[in-house]
Amino acid sequence: MTRRYKELDSLRGIAAIIVLLGHFLALFPILGKKVMYSTFGAYFSILWQGHSAVIIFFVLSGFVLSLPFYKGTEFNYLKYLIKRVCRIYIPYIVILFIAIGIKLGIHSKIGTIPGLVQWGSWNIEVSFNRVMDHILFLREFNPDAFIMVIWSLVHEMRISIVFPLIIFLLLRVNWKVSIGIAMFLSVIGYLLMKNIPSEFNMPVSTNYFITLHYSSMFIIGALLAKNREYLVSKIINLKVKYLLLPLGLLFFSYPRIPFMLLSKLIGEIDYELYLIIIDWYICFGAVLIILSALSSKLFSKLLLIKPVQFIGEISYSLYLVHPIVLLTTVHIFYGKISVPLILLISFIFTMVVSVLCYKFIEIPSIKIGRKLAAENSRGDISLRKKAS
Repeated sequence: MTRRYKELDSLRGIAAIIVLLGHFLALFPILGKKVMYSTFGAYFSILWQGHSAVIIFFVLSGFVLSLPFYKGTEFNYLKYLIKRVCRIYIPYIVILFIAIGIKLGIHSKIGTIPGLVQWGSWNIEVSFNRVMDHILFLREFNPDAFIMVIWSLVHEMRISIVFPLIIFLLLRVNWKVSIGIAMFLSVIGYLLMKNIPSEFNMPVSTNYFITLHYSSMFIIGALLAKNREYLVSKIINLKVKYLLLPLGLLFFSYPRIPFMLLSKLIGEIDYELYLIIIDWYICFGAVLIILSALSSKLFSKLLLIKPVQFIGEISYSLYLVHPIVLLTTVHIFYGKISVPLILLISFIFTMVVSVLCYKFIEIPSIKIGRKLAAENSRGDISLRKKAS
């Protein structure tokens, strides 16, 4: 049986909270900027680096999904896909229709709110084609219509479908070639993004070109999982291990550093290249943070504190429901109570709703996935055996 790294669940939970805080601050840009550009913001920008948090989601997914393959356990693609669909897609579909129902229910209350960020207006029309786009994930579409964070879920599902093929390849090559493949995918994604512009803003686009780029983050996570024991054994007795977390947090918290340095050296950089550069920079930080979680006893103990673990358990529901709760609350209560109070109420309700969704949507869906997978366990093959 594959070991479950609970520390990594906690990291995912912390990342989900960071995404939440980022959206809470971004809802009213004027108010958010007062915090972000304050003295406090200069030192604690990690608290709202939502994009950095999404990159660590991708790296963690690559790490966790690859573990069974490295153990040489029997593999059945249908079984894998059933579990993945029930773990991620089914809860999303249920919460999507809840979001649509809420949006239709409060339609009369959705109006123009001064100073609200564009995605906060929640006024994109509900239509059959738009709903189908959100169900099928086939075309490029605007994720702001119902649950604006689901752009990352689109890439997660697409990459998950082909992930066994990626692992099949990684099992046959060394780490240098693996990194080369990851970088190649990013370069191809960049060239396609640059020459075939997206209809929607990067990096929250759902087009296939950026899926190519984000698949590189999964590969880095899988490569880290493949070499985790070797890396931890080398790091654990070295003093350098104490630098892993601070450096990782630096890369995570200040992703614009390489962009600013390169801009001074070579001049203006196009946005697509900017995206690629900062994502790889953040990815390196994510690797350092994960290595620290696996090699530092102190950091591991902090991540295994029960409240932190609990946030990790509900992190997926938290990620999906916080935009729905936030936008519902602001459109119902704006003008009746202060904005800080709206945000506080949103946070409390988000935590409550996340727990309910975890217990009554996520857990049942996971159980269904396990049951269906058990019924479709014939034809298992070992990728490691086949690779040899």
